[in-house]
This record gives sequence, C-alpha cells and structure tokens, in this order.
Amino acid sequence: MNDQQMQQAITNLVIKSANMFADGKSRAEVIKELLSYGMTDEAAEAIANKGQEIKSAEARKSGGTTMMIGAGICVVGLAITLGTHEAAASNGGGHYVIAYGAILGGAWVFLKGLWRSMAG
Repeated sequence: MNDQQMQQAITNLVIKSANMFADGKSRAEVIKELLSYGMTDEAAEAIANKGQEIKSAEARKSGGTTMMIGAGICVVGLAITLGTHEAAASNGGGHYVIAYGAILGGAWVFLKGLWRSMAG
C-alpha cells in the first residue's frame, strides 16, 4: 500500500468513526471496532479522537443553523404582533394579531439549536 492509499484508508476510518459517534456509539465501541481492523491502541485512540472532533464540530454547526432559523421565526412573529398592534392603535383602537405560535415555536426551535450546539 502506497502513502496515498494509506492516507485514504485513514481518512475513511476517521469518517467511519465520526459516523459511529453520530449514530450514538460509545467511545469504547468505536475503539473496539477500530481495533478489530488490526490497528494499534494508539492509532485507534487517535482516529477515535479525530472522529469525535468532527462529529462535535458538525453538531455545533448544525445547532447554530437551527438557532438562526428559530430566531428568525420568532422575530417574524414579534414583527407581525407589533405591526398589527401599531396599526390598530394608530386607528384609535381595533383588532390586532398576536402571533404567539410563531413566537413560541421560534423560541423552541432556537432552544433546540442551542442545546444541539452545546451538546456537540
């Protein structure tokens, strides 16, 4: 096996370990599987570490995106509520919309994203 093939094999194992962590496998399970391929303890540890880093980085990135979506939904709900309230008040009273579904739903999505990025 040449250097390029060896590097590709290691890259594939790192990706496999990241996917195993993403699937909920424990560190011990990931290392056990890597050892079953005949690698040394040190190599298995290093590959598992890198896989865990990749999985955590992806979770943080995904959580940040989810937080932004939740914040956007919440802001739209607040804008609708405040806009319709101002329109009703400027006409001397009347009806307005309280977009509590968008406000609460957006806040919930934001919190889920925050949890995901922190748990990363």
